[in-house]
Amino acid sequence: NLADDLPTIHTAPDMLTEAFRIVLKNAQEAIVAQNKPGSLHLATRMAAPDRLQIIVRDSGVGIQSEDLPRIFEMGWSSKKANGMGFGLFWTRDFIHGLGGSIHVDSQPGSGTTFNISLPLPQK
Repeated sequence: NLADDLPTIHTAPDMLTEAFRIVLKNAQEAIVAQNKPGSLHLATRMAAPDRLQIIVRDSGVGIQSEDLPRIFEMGWSSKKANGMGFGLFWTRDFIHGLGGSIHVDSQPGSGTTFNISLPLPQK
């Protein structure tokens, strides 16, 4: 559900691409981990006259409520032996550096939603 009339954001495209790659890769891995078919939903829209909103929602395994406060900490990973804990830390740091925000909502067994808000350039 991608809006086709959104304004351009001026940023380092490689860094923003990497931030989204991390969120999408985590979503894909969460879907695969549930060992059944799942879905990935992407949406973009204007959240306010000066803010762009990007929503990434998966139907994967979800995140335990006790782990939610830690997912953006450097070195923390739910993947144990397969994760180093830098991806979401770096993603949040970059999004915040752009003046944006990133929030997560998750229910174990029901999936996770990342809500990213980015400011538009000042005119």
